Amino acid sequence: MKVLKYDVFLFIFIIIGVVYSDPVITKVTPSLLVIDLMNEVTIVGTSFLTSPKVYCNNVLLGSSNTSPNLVVAKLDNVKSLPIPTGGIYNFQVIDATLTASALYPVSSIKLPTFSQVNTVAFLKTSSSTFSQTMADSIKIGYQTPQSQLLFNNASVVSYQVTYEMAKNGWYGFYDKDGQIIFGTTVTYNPVITNYEFEGTNLVVTGFAYANPMLVFINGYTCSIVSLTDTKITCTPASDFFVYSSTNTLNLPLQLLYNNGAKQTTILNGALVTIQSYTASGTLSLVNGDNNPAGLNSKLVGMNAGGISLQQYSDIMASFQIPDDAQCGDSYLTNADGAKVSNTILICPTPKVSSFFGFAKTSPKISFTGKFLSATKYGSMSSAIEIYYSFSNGSRLDCPSPAISVDNSFTYSFSCPNPVQVYDGVTVKVVAQNIANFKSEYSFPYPMFVFIDSITSAKYGTPTQVTIVGKNFNRSLNEVKIGNSVCTSAISSMDGRFITCLFNSDVELPDPSNNLLDVVVTTAEDSETASIFSYTCTAQCQHGSCQYKTNSCGCDAGWSGDSCEKVEPSITAITSTDFGVPNKVTITGTNFLNLNLQVTIGTSVCSNITVTQDLKTITCLFKSDIYSGGALTVTVTIDSTFTTSNAIFHYSNICPGGSNGEMCSGHGDCNTQTFTCKCDNGWSNQICSTIVPKISSISPIRYGTPDLVTIVGENFVNLNLQVKIGGSICSNVVISNDLTTITCLFQSNIPVNNDDETLDVNVNIDNQFMTTNKIFSYLKQCLNNGIVCSSHGICNQQTFTCDCYKGWSTSNCSMIYPTITSSTSIKQNSPGQITIVGTNFVNLNLQVMIGGSICGNVVVSSDLTTITCLFKSDVALIDNNIKNALEVFVSINSTFTTKNNVFIYTKPDQKCPTGSNGKVCSDQGTCNQQYTCDCFKGWESGDCSLQNTGVIVETPVVNENNTTSTIVTPSGIYYDVGVDMINELNSNGDIILSYSLKNTKWIYQSGQQKENFYSTELPNKSNLNVKLTINDKDERVYYNFAGDIIPILPKSIKYQIELYNWTFSSTQNNVEFIFKSGITESNNECEKETTTTTQSTDDSIRSIQITMNGETLVGLFSDRMILDGRPTYNKVNRLTTDQISKYQLDTTPVYTSISTSYFKNSVVVDPNFGVLVSSTPDECSNSKGGIASWKLAVIIVCTVVGASFIATLTWMLLKKNRAKILIMKNKMKSIRMSKK
Repeated sequence: MKVLKYDVFLFIFIIIGVVYSDPVITKVTPSLLVIDLMNEVTIVGTSFLTSPKVYCNNVLLGSSNTSPNLVVAKLDNVKSLPIPTGGIYNFQVIDATLTASALYPVSSIKLPTFSQVNTVAFLKTSSSTFSQTMADSIKIGYQTPQSQLLFNNASVVSYQVTYEMAKNGWYGFYDKDGQIIFGTTVTYNPVITNYEFEGTNLVVTGFAYANPMLVFINGYTCSIVSLTDTKITCTPASDFFVYSSTNTLNLPLQLLYNNGAKQTTILNGALVTIQSYTASGTLSLVNGDNNPAGLNSKLVGMNAGGISLQQYSDIMASFQIPDDAQCGDSYLTNADGAKVSNTILICPTPKVSSFFGFAKTSPKISFTGKFLSATKYGSMSSAIEIYYSFSNGSRLDCPSPAISVDNSFTYSFSCPNPVQVYDGVTVKVVAQNIANFKSEYSFPYPMFVFIDSITSAKYGTPTQVTIVGKNFNRSLNEVKIGNSVCTSAISSMDGRFITCLFNSDVELPDPSNNLLDVVVTTAEDSETASIFSYTCTAQCQHGSCQYKTNSCGCDAGWSGDSCEKVEPSITAITSTDFGVPNKVTITGTNFLNLNLQVTIGTSVCSNITVTQDLKTITCLFKSDIYSGGALTVTVTIDSTFTTSNAIFHYSNICPGGSNGEMCSGHGDCNTQTFTCKCDNGWSNQICSTIVPKISSISPIRYGTPDLVTIVGENFVNLNLQVKIGGSICSNVVISNDLTTITCLFQSNIPVNNDDETLDVNVNIDNQFMTTNKIFSYLKQCLNNGIVCSSHGICNQQTFTCDCYKGWSTSNCSMIYPTITSSTSIKQNSPGQITIVGTNFVNLNLQVMIGGSICGNVVVSSDLTTITCLFKSDVALIDNNIKNALEVFVSINSTFTTKNNVFIYTKPDQKCPTGSNGKVCSDQGTCNQQYTCDCFKGWESGDCSLQNTGVIVETPVVNENNTTSTIVTPSGIYYDVGVDMINELNSNGDIILSYSLKNTKWIYQSGQQKENFYSTELPNKSNLNVKLTINDKDERVYYNFAGDIIPILPKSIKYQIELYNWTFSSTQNNVEFIFKSGITESNNECEKETTTTTQSTDDSIRSIQITMNGETLVGLFSDRMILDGRPTYNKVNRLTTDQISKYQLDTTPVYTSISTSYFKNSVVVDPNFGVLVSSTPDECSNSKGGIASWKLAVIIVCTVVGASFIATLTWMLLKKNRAKILIMKNKMKSIRMSKK
């Protein structure tokens, strides 16, 4: 039992010992710290427990662990600290029990800089913490370890660059387990592992090659032939292989890469340098020991197979020159054919060995020999020159010798025979190549006799003559002249002269040849020359001196002492028919055929032949020269000797005209009938008349120059001129058949109308003319020569004028301007006014108001509006502001109109003031009319009502009557319209009254936005009502009698015209009664109704009825049109007494518009509308209907606001729905009528 307890306690103790053992670090990765590149390390070990603390060189690091055996520590706290001495970072883990592990050292470096020398890369760190131990434990590579890191010193390590590293531009450090420590990108230079010559090309092997790249060898450019990433083949500049002292040095090879990387290396050894050679085939070498091939080398460049060497050392090489060798740029190659030396010109010594084909008369001499190739091997460059050399030092070149070679490489060539230059000296032929090696070949040359000249003698007188030539001194045998021996012949010592006695008795065997043969015979040669002539002193230009008489014998046809002249004569000539070319025969003498020319009249006679006796000429005469008498025949010899005779007559000929020309020069002679065939257009027997005719002409548009075509006949183009209406038609072109003329007519002759025609005149040569009045312009609505008076376009379908805007009448010659209204300004306050009307053509337009000129006139593009600056300086008519001034418009001082439409703005008129005491409620601006231009979103006369921009439905107009019913979103029905017309006397008593409730209206039309109604009242007067819908979602403006009225969105505007009203008295007036009020409500809530009016000068300008935040707005113009002229009206709200007096329903609000007496008609223009307040009504919204702040369905007509506000408010409390059955039925009927 005790043993058991002991075992248990021992087990527990062991467990506790295991659990609570000290922490141990077994590994830190990475095993090498690049402190400025890495952010954390992973520490592996045992017994770290939970949340251990990690220290590095006694600096606490941020850390986290996921198991008791691994912790990740952040290096942020030590990266900014200096690298410790030796670059060792000691890591320590302290667990939760504060038990610390042993220090674990890790080496470190600063991120090294990169450099490269060919295959070796160098890494340099500023921390100087490299060590041999560190280098031994690290390999370097790309993706896998490849090269061992080599220790150079504490700051520098190196490694061998591999293909993979260079290709990918990267290297990485790997630990002994092959795990990556760190990696980074670098730019590698191209690597050269070897290079050698293949023929004339340099082959470089290595890696990291890519285009674009430049290659240099010993400073010479090497042009790239091909390039891969591991091999470059290039051709050095030709000068590289040429011998120079610099070629004996080592040869640096340099590669320049496109990214700026470059690499330079030195070839092992140097090129063998061939300094010189001898004609016997010995080469003088430098660095010969740099050629391992030695005696196995070949000399390349003189023949096809190369030349094997016989001897080779570091200073010389020798070879046997083969028969096929030529001059060539030669070099040594090794056994593999690679070039191992510089290039040098080597030539074999030429040899001339024999000649053949020699004779005195031979043009050339041929030679044979060896090594006589005309060109360098493998090239077309000249390699040899051949010439004759004479013993006196002179030379004669053999130009372009034709050199050939046979299969045994024996060359043959030919050179000109030097017989003409040989002067008894030794002759050599010399062959010299471009290496200045030459051979000379001497050959025997005979002493040929040559005769150059001989003196003359007088016939019959024995004379000593002298013969000049060569080689007369070689045993002279005999001299003959014309087969007569020349006696006493003596030769000069140099053999160049012979003198002898000639009897001068040999006649010339051929009179045409005055030369005798001279024959000189020596022991070696004989020469004959036909060169002797007798002395004859007579000077004969066209004959010969007669050697026996010493006088001239003239050639045939020539005469005179010196045979210097020709004297031809004409005695007769045969005839021809006119117009029929034929041969003629001229008889005479001395027709010497020396540049002989014959003319008959002025016609040259061709195909001339002359008989041998020079007495007859035959030639071809065209028979084309007309003459009434004989034609002159002229013979001219050599442009110098001439004779003439007027003896030629035609056998038959056509008649001529008064101008002396056959067929008057306008026709051809019929050589069968000998009558005239006239040219086209000409007529009568002698072709002297033209009879032109005009049958038609094409029309063109007036005022536009254009081509016209005239059709007729006989339009001969002889100084032809065309006029149309007296205007010259230019650029005349006539058809070949003379039936058509085209010319450019300026189209500038006016006509009164389209049917008027102009004269067309054709004049030929100011002799023959015709005229026809047939030209008319294209129909283009002409008026006094002007198309549509220049104020329109001619319609080519109807040939009527489409007048420009503002112009009228059939020819667009009139303007009928009209004036309908004018805006107002206050008296003595100059300002801009707007005049509305039609046809305001801006042509010298002038405007006057009351006789005062309105300046700065501007006309709208549609010609309906004039704006101008009125001085406002005209006095009131009868001192009554209601009386309209005359507005006068004048256009071009010709077209005028006037209308009394201008009235001054009332002097005390001001812009309306809202309930907040601000002009236009501070939501608009006061304009020149003293009305408010409301800002966007605000409406009513004083801009006090906000328009929230709600899209509403377009109004519906009842076709049965002129009332309009407006339904608000909350269900309130507003009924508006004209209700009654009264005639009142000066005391306000009703004289005549008509209720319009049950009036039968005639619905005239309902086009788009306008509806028209009319009715006849019992007193036979007529009432017209026009309702205009504004279906837009924004206000529009309307000009009524010069009053600019804004019409609210989705609204209806009224205009009422009453005419033919018969007044009981001129002191009476007419009163229009309008109603506006609530007729029905679907809202269950109590309603609070407020009515507000605005007025000026005791005349209401607007009325507003508000119920539960929904407002009916009535706006009234302060003007009316009375008998066509604007004037001021008066608008009042009916009092309770008046409503009772007129027996009206007490629910609506009533307004009246009063007019004074009128003769014909009166027009008023009231407007009504509804707006909804911006305050939501919870009661209204509780029913689920449209919110009360939205815009009402209909706004009926807008009127200008007032200058001051008079407000009357009353409140009606209603607890139940206000229902008016009649109105409800009316709405139903409206809906039914529109379905």
